[in-house]
Amino acid sequence: MPNVTHARTDKGKGPDDAHRPNTHTSGDRCTATASGISAGISGRCLGGRSRGTRGTDRGRIGRCNVDPAGPVQAQATVTQFFATPTETFTAPLEGRLPADLVGTVTATETSTGQVVDTGKNVFFVHGVDNFDYHLTLPDGRFVQSGLNRDLFVFVANPPQTVFNVVTQDFRTIYAADGTPTGTLTIHAGNHITYNDTNGNHMPDAGEISAEFDYFRLRYG
Repeated sequence: MPNVTHARTDKGKGPDDAHRPNTHTSGDRCTATASGISAGISGRCLGGRSRGTRGTDRGRIGRCNVDPAGPVQAQATVTQFFATPTETFTAPLEGRLPADLVGTVTATETSTGQVVDTGKNVFFVHGVDNFDYHLTLPDGRFVQSGLNRDLFVFVANPPQTVFNVVTQDFRTIYAADGTPTGTLTIHAGNHITYNDTNGNHMPDAGEISAEFDYFRLRYG
């Protein structure tokens, strides 16, 4: 079965149009199988952004991990997945307002996509995580997301693994009376291709054949 890990943690950015490379750490491991995809691949795992600090910093794009699927099957299996977790927590609007100005965030993540198991130990996963983000500050100001999503593709053909994610995150800042006062826009992405020659399900030195990422943050 393929194990897919993807988590994105966001922290405070600095100046407008910041460009910083991403670093990578493993997140929670999610199992993608034809029988367990609905439970195994959720928004928290494939495109999910970490609780409380999402949306304004460089991504932590988790590694895509693959385990052998076992005996070859006779035919391909296509499985759809869907999840809609909602969380409420406290956080600032990182990088835009004072860090000690903490408000209440309600965030709903809707994760949809499909897994194709070719039956020959080759898996294709693609989908989108859409985020509905609302931050209410103590002084009455609030922030509401517009287009806010992660588009992801994962291909496992052991020992090769390819993972790509593109992030679009547009938010509007409002005064207490509902008047728009500013915007926050993020364009980010990550790609990695590696051959897991040692079988530890992680991209190690010497195994990565292609890797790049970008992060662009603008305030208006």
